[in-house]
Parts: sequence; structure tokens; C-alpha cells
Amino acid sequence: MVLVDLSEGWVMASFTGPGKKVAAVAAFIVLAAIVAIIVPVASSQDADRLCTLGQGPQKPSARTVGTLQVWGEPCVLPDGIAFMDEAGGPVGLDAFKGRMVVLNLWATWCPPCLREMPALDRLQDIMGGETFEVVALNQDRGGAAMARQWLDAQGLGTLAVYADPKGGVPRAIEAAGLPTTIVIDPKGREVARLIGEAEWDSAEMQEKLRGLMQSR
Repeated sequence: MVLVDLSEGWVMASFTGPGKKVAAVAAFIVLAAIVAIIVPVASSQDADRLCTLGQGPQKPSARTVGTLQVWGEPCVLPDGIAFMDEAGGPVGLDAFKGRMVVLNLWATWCPPCLREMPALDRLQDIMGGETFEVVALNQDRGGAAMARQWLDAQGLGTLAVYADPKGGVPRAIEAAGLPTTIVIDPKGREVARLIGEAEWDSAEMQEKLRGLMQSR
């Protein structure tokens, strides 16, 4: 029996029965060849590892609600993340490459989401442009119409409406709940995450976001 877990850096091998020494030698030769091939590949992926919440050296052990957690290194989001614009047309996350994106998951049935929407609307008004965008992604099953109705009722007209009525994006980014916000650099990599609501238009938050823009 040979058990290999390269991610944890251990190998276990045990052999029983006739010819166990020969089997052991043969197995370790094969194993050495596998390691020689796989380890360089794994190492080359370290800089571009997928975003998996709670894993990797850049992820803190505790999830601090309401605090922007900045990863030590960017991590790559899964391919094919997509949703819809207000007209119902498809929009891929890659459409925003070249800009720093604050991707906020919200719903009209989520009280903390609604409390922070005015701040996100103001943040877009202050910082939005060719290099920065707040993407407020609504999770209501009713789609963009419900989001637009609520935003208009509150007089929030700066944010564009995007919808994900099937809830594919929260699963893709492993969101712990709503609201969840991730900050994406111009290369499309996650650089920070905030679980819960926040004062997105505060001077402190703007300074943090501008700092992230300058560091990427």
C-alpha cells in the first residue's frame, strides 16, 4: 500500500507478502518519478492558487465580520463566473478586467445588505470610473427587476444593477453568507474579502481601497 498526499508533504508505504522488498523498491522508484513530475507543477501554481476560503497561507484562521481582510497574496477566482445585467444579458466577471472591482453580494430580503447599499452607492459615486467599479450583484430570485425597484425607492441611482437569481456566484466564491464582498484586482484576482456589512464610503475604507489599487 502506498498513500501519497503531496499537499501535506507526507508519504506512507507498507508492504506485505512475498517479494515485499522488491515491491517496495519498485514502488518508491515509481513514486519518485511521480513526485519529480507533480511537485514542480504544484510549486508553479502556488502564486496563482485558487481562492478557497479558509485555506492557504494568505487566509486568516478566523473570519472577522465587518473587517476587510486583505490577503498576503492574490488568489485566482474560478473560471467562468458569470451573471446578468439589468437587461438580462450575460456578463462575465472577466468583463471587468483592468479595473479594481468591489463585488458585493446582496438581496432585498437581507437587512444588513440593505443597510450598506447607500454606502456602496456613494462609494461608486466617489471612486467609480475607468479604474474602479462597485458591482452590486443581487441574489433575489425575482432578478434585476426587484433590485431596481428597491434601489429606485431608496433614491440610489449610481449603482448599476446586476443579478444572479440562481445563486451561482456565492457558490463559486464560497461566500459564507450575505452580505459578502470581495475586492478583485485589475488582473481578476481576489485580493481582499469582507463578510458582513461595512461603511464602504468611510474615509478609512476609501484609503484602504486606494492603497490596494496602488499596490497592484
